[in-house]
Amino acid sequence: MAGVKVFVGLPRKADVSEQHFHDHWRHPHATWGLEIGGRKHYVQSHRIDTPHLDVSQRRFDGVAEIWFDSAAEAGGYSQDPVYKGKLAPDEPSFLDMRNVRFLVADEEVLMSGPLAQNGGQPDDLGWREQNRPVTTKLLQFFDPATEWAGEDDLALGVALGAFRHVRCRPNPFVHARGCFVSGVRELWWPTLSGFERGVGSSPEAWRQLLSAKTVATMLATAERHL
Repeated sequence: MAGVKVFVGLPRKADVSEQHFHDHWRHPHATWGLEIGGRKHYVQSHRIDTPHLDVSQRRFDGVAEIWFDSAAEAGGYSQDPVYKGKLAPDEPSFLDMRNVRFLVADEEVLMSGPLAQNGGQPDDLGWREQNRPVTTKLLQFFDPATEWAGEDDLALGVALGAFRHVRCRPNPFVHARGCFVSGVRELWWPTLSGFERGVGSSPEAWRQLLSAKTVATMLATAERHL
């Protein structure tokens, strides 16, 4: 996927239930968003609580992920008539707006899908995230002062049974004055059971993956809307 990717970390309002947050975000909020032009892809990552992560997993209830052809197009998103007329007025009804966080990022795909040379099984080799409506994924939002990307990152993902691995860094033009993170790591599994098997089979790789300081690390059900 070319261009830039926008992450929007979404915490719900204190008086909004988790069920209402997730349902309202899916519809009508996401349905309205499909009327907006310029977006290449749109994914909603809905948080899954897991005992494998600490309390930082609850910083965001969900993460919106939107792809644009350029940083300029991403910057014009808030001026779209549909956004201004429908989405923007709706956001305060279910979001804690003071703690919403934005990132415009450049993607580095370490692994787009299972590969035989990385230990991928024959039945898994046809899997690709882009043609799956629902996947399980881990998102790590790294502290601004953290040096997090390493030469062994690909091997860590493979050890954990991840099917896809992407590193994202703040776009230097958009975030010239700084960003709330130094980067985002994304790891995908085809199912929640696949994630559990990966963590259970490689506890040392899991500990190493979590060793860098983050502002939030969350497991999510990623739902592709566009």
